[in-house]
Amino acid sequence: MNPSKRKPKSAPQPVFTVEKDEGITLLRFSERDELAGSDVRMIDPLWEFFDSERKKPSHILAFFIPRFLLNRKSLEGLLGLRPTGVEFSQHEIRARIIREENVIQRFVKCVRELPTFVVFCINGEVAFRLMAPLLACDYRIASRETVFVNTTQDLPHAPFGVMPWFLTRMLGAAKTTELLLDTPRLSAENARDLGIVNHVTTSDPAEDAALKVIRRLATLPRSTLVGLKKAIVASHENFETYVERESVWTQQLSGQTR
Repeated sequence: MNPSKRKPKSAPQPVFTVEKDEGITLLRFSERDELAGSDVRMIDPLWEFFDSERKKPSHILAFFIPRFLLNRKSLEGLLGLRPTGVEFSQHEIRARIIREENVIQRFVKCVRELPTFVVFCINGEVAFRLMAPLLACDYRIASRETVFVNTTQDLPHAPFGVMPWFLTRMLGAAKTTELLLDTPRLSAENARDLGIVNHVTTSDPAEDAALKVIRRLATLPRSTLVGLKKAIVASHENFETYVERESVWTQQLSGQTR
């Protein structure tokens, strides 16, 4: 083929876009059927965004998550557990598990340290093991179609992503154990009743309904929102210790199978 006639490679789809709306920063992750391991490397712009948000905080920062971003297929794709024609060794899978755990932990730390009130909006299926980014945020909105799917038993070596740390503080140890071991699926309404989400939207489209809630929150003074966030974060002690220990557990358990 004549090199001059080769089609130029298309630029990779951005992982997210940022939009400003009357003091509210809307960060929308791109629509895609599922995540793959390479998507983690593409998330570097998110850390740069967090840096800029620290320097010039928004009144409210809202994450909008598409339907498929945190589902079971994405979890399997990130860990190299889906059939793709390429087989990964146990060592490679273990490396992926540790990498995903580090990404989740870093996201959680960034959100908790931001001088901004952060809202997380979800719609569709969410794997239990990818709940930590949701739980790290200050206010959580789910559409009525949202369902949380338990992957604890059939994907035993997938990372927890500091999720148990949040759940035990929300629900207590006994309820967290029951949820992770005995609850195959959790509806948005049940998640609201447990305190995992704050608000369930019942009108369509889901994003418009979530924006109404966010704009209502934005009528509160920023000092009130950030002050509340700081008080709640301060009440959650020993987070750093938990993260250090979970990193050790992940490295130890990721090399094990059933």
